[in-house]
Amino acid sequence: MPSDAPPCPAPPVRRRRVYYFAGFDTRGARSYHALYRDEAARQQACGDRRYAVGPAEVAGEALTDWQIEALHGGQATRTHYRFMAWNDLLRAYWPERLGPVLASMPAFYLRFAACGALGRTRRLAAPFFWMILLPLLHSLAALLLGGLAAVALGLAWPAGWGPPGLGLILSVLLGLAVLAGLLHLGERGRVFWLMRAWRFLWDWSGRRIPALEQRLDAFAARIEQDLQQPVAGEAPADEVLLVGHSAGALAAVSVAARWLAGRTSGPAPQVKLLTLGPVHPFLGLIPQAGWYREQLAQVAASGMSWLDLSAPGDPLCYALVDPLAACGLPPAPPNLRLKSARFDRMLAPERYARLRRDIFRIHFQYLMASERPVEHDYFQLSAGPQRLEQLLARNVRPA
Repeated sequence: MPSDAPPCPAPPVRRRRVYYFAGFDTRGARSYHALYRDEAARQQACGDRRYAVGPAEVAGEALTDWQIEALHGGQATRTHYRFMAWNDLLRAYWPERLGPVLASMPAFYLRFAACGALGRTRRLAAPFFWMILLPLLHSLAALLLGGLAAVALGLAWPAGWGPPGLGLILSVLLGLAVLAGLLHLGERGRVFWLMRAWRFLWDWSGRRIPALEQRLDAFAARIEQDLQQPVAGEAPADEVLLVGHSAGALAAVSVAARWLAGRTSGPAPQVKLLTLGPVHPFLGLIPQAGWYREQLAQVAASGMSWLDLSAPGDPLCYALVDPLAACGLPPAPPNLRLKSARFDRMLAPERYARLRRDIFRIHFQYLMASERPVEHDYFQLSAGPQRLEQLLARNVRPA
């Protein structure tokens, strides 16, 4: 006979493994280890919790590990945190000089608009649409202001003053100086960091970066190896999280799909996916990225628990957008839940308002401490005793 008793709560996580994929950031494991260590220390102020973050240690090619000992309300959890590096590929691929970046802009924007991805992004996530356009708009504004400065000096130049043609020469030089200065400000303000990212994503959509494909294959193989052959003396993990932030969410999904495709020993329900501030449709809307749409569908259909966490206050993501439906696939199944990161609840109103003015800083809030306790801060997700499906089962009202 069926029982009316409530389901037994899931046992707490005592051991966890995290595989972390950073976004398009040339900083490596050492920077992210320091970020985690420092923010975990700040997070302790939000309640009865303690985090002890061990030193970073190289664990293999493109792999760096550190251990986290956490205590939540008397419950101890040990997390083996592994940084899956691909920042070296970004440094090798991205031009350091601004000239090649500017030269690549017309082709990218024409192609991205012609394939329909730009217009679809405007309808899905207007703030991210403007972030895609930001390098172009900044460049056009710099060109316009440089031209206006040149014209203004030319009109103000007294007739007959100085050698013939001096006014014209100085006007052109002023215009070029204004243009160069504004472009330099854009470079310092990371506006053209965005353009480098868009170029990289476009090339990735056509699988034109062989080193990246090889790296992701190696990551998938390493995850399977870790599952089959745990470290000597280390108990099997209660939960294994693949975590991707920003464009790293694309890498996490791709690695999850590769891992699933290579499985020969049946399901592994302890393996789960957590994507933070994701940009899935950027790839999925490009026609030549059919391979990524297939990977999205494969991961969703596998039954893998998947939490897709984003925030409407973050303009550098497709906030609360179903990655499957956005890419023309059947809507998200029950194992995939979209939730708001609720930055507005994490931070005091005045601080939240201030951080929202810095688009890059707010985009990293997913990885940083909250000023107020929330159930889904990053340290609870990555090092706390609760399982991901416990958070999947809760409803979080969008911001």
